[in-house]
Amino acid sequence: MSGRNPLLNFIKMKHSIVKHLLLLLAVLLCNAQAYAQNVSREIPTLKHNYEEFTIEIGLAEPFQALHLTDSHINKIDKRDFDRLSKRFNKRVSKPKAIYREIHLMDAIHYVETHDDMLLLHTGDFLDMYSEAGLDYAAHIFNRLKNPFACVGNHEFINVNGKAPLDDEARAELYESIQSAWPNDIVFASKVFKGVNFVAFDNTNNNVTKEVFRKMKAEVEKGLPIVIICHIPFYIPETVQERLEQRGGIKSGAYASVTGAPLEITDQYKGDDEKKTGPRYEQRSTKVTLEFTEWLRSQTLVKAIICGHNHRKHIEQFSPSCVQYTGLAAYDGNAAIIAFK
Repeated sequence: MSGRNPLLNFIKMKHSIVKHLLLLLAVLLCNAQAYAQNVSREIPTLKHNYEEFTIEIGLAEPFQALHLTDSHINKIDKRDFDRLSKRFNKRVSKPKAIYREIHLMDAIHYVETHDDMLLLHTGDFLDMYSEAGLDYAAHIFNRLKNPFACVGNHEFINVNGKAPLDDEARAELYESIQSAWPNDIVFASKVFKGVNFVAFDNTNNNVTKEVFRKMKAEVEKGLPIVIICHIPFYIPETVQERLEQRGGIKSGAYASVTGAPLEITDQYKGDDEKKTGPRYEQRSTKVTLEFTEWLRSQTLVKAIICGHNHRKHIEQFSPSCVQYTGLAAYDGNAAIIAFK
């Protein structure tokens, strides 16, 4: 008879639902605890590493700049989702990826709280080309008083993980990237407290005739020059060290620099029929080789500040110029540079 009692049936059903809900909640809590324990083991501690060094120029009014490079910020929204979601998910799945914006905002806050500090960003602000990423870059640069930045190869990376090297393919992206940057991304000059800061695009490991021509014009101004670019210029000792760290040329190693002699890059692996691979991607043009040698002879060029290789190097490029290659900002690295 009890099975025919509606009230009794309702009470039993309600009891069963509550019991199952409690069981489900217990399972979820156990899984959440296990997940939290797992995440706590995998995600490293958040650390910032701000190094300090000095560039001696002989200034009447010393000043400071904060150098960032290779922030590799990932952003997508509905405008980019269909095209980039697969690559985006892969790139942000790394444990340290969640800290990239935190590191960037800490650096931006540092600049904002130091009067008249210059921000120098030497490329790969973005991890890949995206509309959402460009909006974010514009927002960051626009809030700063004195930003100066060059582009990196990752600003041109679209879907397949590789940046186009030919000028025609890159030109299609230039206009939209330019809209987010604080200065011209092909070539720009900014005189700040007596120093001529010059930025140019060398993200295909080369420079153009136009860059060469404009650089000569900057020298004619007679001011001390500090260059910012993404890819470091060729210095024999550094290239040799990089090749050895990667197991040598015979194992397929190569060093990504601007202006490497052909006798080095011709030894890199490559597909001669398709003209692909490091042998061709790292190959210097005649203009680039001439520009690199000319640059070494310019006594007004005091420093080259760059990134790309995610390794710290401070080395003599010429008798008058030191090249500073910075560690990746996505790991919390930055350099506080005193110009004196």
